[in-house]
Amino acid sequence: MENEKIQPLVSIIVATYNGEKYLAQQLESIRQQTYSNIEIIFQDDVSSDSTVAIAKQVADPRIHIRINPSNMGFVRNFEEGLKAAKGDYIALCDQDDIWEANKIERLLEHIGDADLIHSNCSLIDENGQFINRIWKVNERPSSSLAELLFFNKITGCTAIIRRKILLRALPFPDGIAYHDWWLALCAAQGNGVRFLDEALVRYRQHANQDTGANQKAGLCEKIGFVQKGLRRKIAQKQLNNLSSINPSQLDHTEQHILHQAICFHRSLSQGMLHPQAALIYCWQYKNIKPNKGKFSFIDFIKFLYW
Repeated sequence: MENEKIQPLVSIIVATYNGEKYLAQQLESIRQQTYSNIEIIFQDDVSSDSTVAIAKQVADPRIHIRINPSNMGFVRNFEEGLKAAKGDYIALCDQDDIWEANKIERLLEHIGDADLIHSNCSLIDENGQFINRIWKVNERPSSSLAELLFFNKITGCTAIIRRKILLRALPFPDGIAYHDWWLALCAAQGNGVRFLDEALVRYRQHANQDTGANQKAGLCEKIGFVQKGLRRKIAQKQLNNLSSINPSQLDHTEQHILHQAICFHRSLSQGMLHPQAALIYCWQYKNIKPNKGKFSFIDFIKFLYW
């Protein structure tokens, strides 16, 4: 890498809440980054355990500890951290993962002119043992706005964004359910979203985690009607993100796809066989399943009964 004096500053937002169990490992992996010109915004959401005490024990002048006046929830907690960031680039960080030492360096090497870049990741269990060394397979090298309107493909802890995205993204609109998805939508309206197919984060899966990557679902959670309930919950949250997009910022085609995406998620949120979502699934298959190529009737049947 270039000399530190000419390296752009990277702000790393560490959003925490009662994260004492794994926090020390995460902070150490950040401090060991091969890219050295960083600031660490440690944004705590009024933890009741020793989370803040652990951060205060870290002897590193690059870490800045901030504590919210009251509990805000993880989305607003990240927003507070973003507001405090001074870097030309900003990286999002959870409290329980482990970063590979060259994560920041590799992402900056490959971001090009994109406004957001995210990487692949490996999955680890509560003890740090590998569940899967590569999580995402057949991921496309870039994601269009049309694709992101239907599903979030960005894992926040693997991403770096350009500072200019904050001009469009902040303040977060009311009802935003996923900060990483909202930032990706804002980036897709700019210079786009890029993917680096390298596992640069060890993404921890544990019992208290609510994530699509969780490998510990019991048998009952794999039964169709339960999955439908989970899907309705996600669809309702995604509607909040889409409803916050200003259609005037989109061209005619993008406005049409946005309208279909809103109808799609609204239909999913109603459950049952969601017929409107099924029709839109057929019309927008290339955006909903961009990695699949030709329309798959089997995937369609799975979709209807998921």
